[in-house]
Amino acid sequence: MPNESRAAVLKDLGAAMSLRRPQQESLAVFAEIVELLEWEKTGGSRLTAQLDRVRTKFPTVSSFERDFPSVCFALATGVGKTRLMAAAMAYLRRMRGARNFFVVAPNSRMCSRSHSRSRSGGVGRQGEASCKN
Repeated sequence: MPNESRAAVLKDLGAAMSLRRPQQESLAVFAEIVELLEWEKTGGSRLTAQLDRVRTKFPTVSSFERDFPSVCFALATGVGKTRLMAAAMAYLRRMRGARNFFVVAPNSRMCSRSHSRSRSGGVGRQGEASCKN
């Protein structure tokens, strides 16, 4: 998409969103996974091929657990998974031009927090978020 390098975007997002080291490391892994995936609707054997590509780099990945590529951030309580999610959306926006995100949050407080944090990283500037109870 844009002519920005992955390293430059990761550095910029880390600074703009005040990411801690565990968040920066997780975002870097996410960025690597993003580069391994195809950005088209997939299914069946194509999904299996994508999983195999991810496994070559990250052998502990056992499945996507869905009919599409999915990732999970496993960080300790209080490290900032919400901020990391917002950084991942900002990364996808800048590197892949993604404009729409579907986020499931357990309550409206978390949805509001996620939206405000994503705006600071450049995700929400051109779209609207809807946080409904």
